[in-house]
Amino acid sequence: MEVESIIKRIIAVPLNKVLINEGTIKRIAKSIAQAISNDGKQSNPIIVTEKDSYYIVLDGMHRVKAMEELNCRDILAYLIDYNDYINDEDDEVQVKSWDALISQPFSAKQFIKEHFDLQMLKIHKTKKSKKARSYVLNRKCYFAIQMKEDKTYMISKKGESKVLPLDKVIDMLKECEKALDKSDVKRSYVCDAYSERPFQSSENYTALIIRPKFSPEEIVKVSLERKLFPKKSTRHIINNRPLYADIPLSLLLEDIDLTEKNKKLQKILQQRLHDNRVRLYEESVCILNE
Repeated sequence: MEVESIIKRIIAVPLNKVLINEGTIKRIAKSIAQAISNDGKQSNPIIVTEKDSYYIVLDGMHRVKAMEELNCRDILAYLIDYNDYINDEDDEVQVKSWDALISQPFSAKQFIKEHFDLQMLKIHKTKKSKKARSYVLNRKCYFAIQMKEDKTYMISKKGESKVLPLDKVIDMLKECEKALDKSDVKRSYVCDAYSERPFQSSENYTALIIRPKFSPEEIVKVSLERKLFPKKSTRHIINNRPLYADIPLSLLLEDIDLTEKNKKLQKILQQRLHDNRVRLYEESVCILNE
C-alpha cells in the first residue's frame, strides 16, 4: 500500500458516531486520558470501519473511552473497508481471539465449583487440547481450561443445542471474566495463535483459558445492536497500521465543521510527508513500550 493512501484514510470522526463492541477497564481508560491530556495530542488512531453511518471500532476501545473522558468532540481514526479486509485473498482472515494465560496457583476444579452452578454445567475432560480448542471454536462448548497435567476442562451447559448461540456464548464468557476478576486471578491475554507455546514452555503459567472466537459478521452485528463482548474478545491484525500520528488535542476538541477539521488534519500529515518524516516499514515491527 502506498503511503499517500494510508494518510488519506486517517481522519477525524465524530465521537458520538463511534461504536465500541468490547468491555473496557476504567483505570486503563483514565490512564490513557491523562497521558493524552499531558501530551496534548492523540498519538495513535483508532481503527474503524464504516457501517450504517456509524464507525465500528476494530481496535482502540480504551482510546475511545479516554477521549470521552476528555469531552472530545471528535477522535482520530484510521478508516478501513471491512469487506476488503476480511476478503483479502493475499492473506488469511486476520481476525483472531485472545486466550488468557494464568500466572498464579490455580485449580480449574475449584474455580468452576466456586463460581458456577454445577447443577447446570456439563464438564467434559480431555487430554487433547487441540480437541478442546476445536470445540470452543465450533461453539460446542463455551470455553475450556487447560492445565499443565494434560487435562483440559471443556465447559458447556446441560440440555443445550450442539451449536451454541452467539448471545449465550457472550454471556458465559462475561460470567467467566467476572469470576476471574472477583477472584483477582492474575492473567495476561495472548493472541490465540500464540498462546500454546508460552503456556507449555514456561513454568510461570499454571493454566490457559481457551476463549471463543468471533466472526467479522458477529462483530458488526454486536456493535450495531449496542451490545458488548467481554474485554479482550477480538484481535484484528492490521497491516500497515499507522502509528504516532500525533494530532493536537486542540484540533480534535475544536468546534468547527468536520470537513474543515479534516482539511487541517490532512495538511499536517501531508506536510510531514513533504518533509520526509513519514516512513512505511514493510517488515513486522516489535514495539517494546507501547
